[in-house]
Amino acid sequence: MKDGEGASQDKHHCRCHRVARSSIPEMEAAMRSSGFEGVPEMDHGQVFGLRLLLSRREQLHVKVMPDGLIEAEIEPPPSYPLAHINPRHSYSAHGQVARLLRKWGMRFKTAQAVPRTCLEPAIDKPDNPSHWSAIVLGIGAGAGAGIVAWLLGKALDERRS
Repeated sequence: MKDGEGASQDKHHCRCHRVARSSIPEMEAAMRSSGFEGVPEMDHGQVFGLRLLLSRREQLHVKVMPDGLIEAEIEPPPSYPLAHINPRHSYSAHGQVARLLRKWGMRFKTAQAVPRTCLEPAIDKPDNPSHWSAIVLGIGAGAGAGIVAWLLGKALDERRS
């Protein structure tokens, strides 16, 4: 990053760190060897995006852009879809990314003006997120109840006729 350049403001993602373009393949290899895995995601122009499960309810999600900019957040994993798509439960992974880059011996630059949201992230974890299986079960139960009600209504109509 150029001297005096700051990271773009986004309270849910850290965009403060950058590696050289030539280091992107090395960073991906280091991440994969540390347990990061690929996940299906929307194309935001990233070279790659990987995640590391930190716990059953949290993942570290990292995207690396073609210019070496690293975008990172801590968020609920996709297995908790309602919490995953709610940006309120996502927060900057500034410190985590810096520690990993140092651990891997990667040279990187950090923005001179680091946003407060990276230094003091507002962590709002969901109280009791719904796992995707519970959502599917609920939808199935609702659909099943609807079918039973329809069949009972049809049977009653036939009796009246």
